[in-house]
Amino acid sequence: ESFVPLIASHIQKKWGAVAVSVCSPSSGPKWGPNLHALGKELSPAAFATSSAQVMGEEKPAYGWFVDQETASGALARWIPVRRNVIKRPFFATSEKFLDTCGAEVLVASAFHPTFSDKMFEMAEKASAFKAVVVVRRGCEGSLGFSLARPAQVTVGMRQSDGSFKRTDFQFGPEEAGLTRRLEVEQQCAPLSAESTAAKIARFEAEGSSGDAIFDDRVELTLAGLDKAFAQIFA
Repeated sequence: ESFVPLIASHIQKKWGAVAVSVCSPSSGPKWGPNLHALGKELSPAAFATSSAQVMGEEKPAYGWFVDQETASGALARWIPVRRNVIKRPFFATSEKFLDTCGAEVLVASAFHPTFSDKMFEMAEKASAFKAVVVVRRGCEGSLGFSLARPAQVTVGMRQSDGSFKRTDFQFGPEEAGLTRRLEVEQQCAPLSAESTAAKIARFEAEGSSGDAIFDDRVELTLAGLDKAFAQIFA
């Protein structure tokens, strides 16, 4: 169950950044409510239409959303094709580097070690990002940490010679003072964007969604990402 808007909100509040989430309608093969659907439910007015809008003084509660179709029509036109292709890691990886507003820090996820290493290398050698955070072994390869195992986090910070200084750490429930839970306990019944957005909105307003597992996953993820950001902004 995705809660990326809460990550964006937290980064803005704690680290003073402007969060920008690039998203698109799902290309499959997973069909639960994705970030694009959640953004439309939570804050449709926060879908930016230009980089100037993102650079302005307004800072929406969940940050800005950028529709992939607005940022790159050519990449978005591949979505129907991708729905019919089982393996397409090239697109899943490369679309994370779509940057229309000169972002300084890339936060992304990967499931397999080879992909996370390749993403780190791409950020270092083929982008202008000043820092990168790659989360691996999250739930279903997402940014959301799992309560069943430690996530593996790679942080890169741009040095004067243009290379990244790399650090790696693991962060699990124990580090956040939480109890481990089996993977099966974190699996949800079929979800809707409306129901997940309602959980996110309750957590944003009250600090709890009413779902203990959801809340623990959010708390764990935010604590782990704070450790990464503390290195970047030290």
